[in-house]
Amino acid sequence: MQPPVTQFAYQREPLWLDRWHESSGDGTQLEAAWERSRQTLMRMAELLDAEITDDRILCIAASGSLGRMEQVATSDGDLLVVMRGDGQCGADAIALRELVERVWETLGPLQLPLPDPRGIFALATTEQELLDESTLGQMDESPRSFGHRIQLLLDAQPVWGLKDFNDLAHRSLVRYASGDVWPSVPSWDYLRNDLIRYYRCLANDAIWRRRDQPSAWRHFQLKLLHSRRLIYAGLMTLLSESTCSQRDPVDWLVWALRLTPLERLAIVPDDSGAWITVAATYDRFLRSMHDEQFRAALAETSDDSGAAPDLMANAAFEELIENSRELQQGVAELWQQQLGRWDDRTLLGLML
Repeated sequence: MQPPVTQFAYQREPLWLDRWHESSGDGTQLEAAWERSRQTLMRMAELLDAEITDDRILCIAASGSLGRMEQVATSDGDLLVVMRGDGQCGADAIALRELVERVWETLGPLQLPLPDPRGIFALATTEQELLDESTLGQMDESPRSFGHRIQLLLDAQPVWGLKDFNDLAHRSLVRYASGDVWPSVPSWDYLRNDLIRYYRCLANDAIWRRRDQPSAWRHFQLKLLHSRRLIYAGLMTLLSESTCSQRDPVDWLVWALRLTPLERLAIVPDDSGAWITVAATYDRFLRSMHDEQFRAALAETSDDSGAAPDLMANAAFEELIENSRELQQGVAELWQQQLGRWDDRTLLGLML
């Protein structure tokens, strides 16, 4: 089926709005976060349209919580800044960083927290880097290059250069389809494997990162088990849904990338209320992340002996861990309902 949208998420209401109201009523964090994100991204687009004149820039897209329409009190500004061609600066990391800094100078009135200077969004990327066919099948590709490319498909929304962003997304999908054994009918095996690699690398990173900072470690774990799990499930759903469409899978996916992760799960048939389970648990997660008292509770420890704290021993953390399991079960139930619609290899490929 064709996704019923012609606009990006910040230009419209969520597709799930009526369905969500029927089950939960008004005033939920899902809606509040959407509206906060919409206001921020509309203002961001206005500022960029008025100030950006650098013709080296191809497009600028919001990613992370803003791209997913999930802005909460702690959200920073993850931006995917893409330069034309090879950026006329090759692999010069200083130039790529300075370009992002100039974009953020333009966006200063928004007063958004800047992205992690050690993360992938601290530097711009280039068309050449994103579409480089020499990296196909290479496991030792730069994490930054891999991260930029997969993020483009996971949750990015363009706020400047929308037409060029669409074209870039199309060419990125064509690159991934070239890795399939039967490229005339994309099965997305290569992209699906890259998506699994992305999520499992994050899961391993979450085990070890910031273990000496209990609050930060718990926060990262909860993001992995909720927002990262949802973007993984959302793109995996689109890959499978595209192959049972009567349209060209690549063209269908380019349109479907306009959907947020939660919307991507909402477009498949659901007779059991599994999507409502996913949405309700995600609403609970966003509400907690927006709550200053909850964030403070994540830092509490039960051991005053000076020994290393038990990272798992925290009531607030345990509550959302259980919430994440409900979300996981909801996604699994939704996927199980697609047996017979999706290619059997889809679900089997997630297990073996």
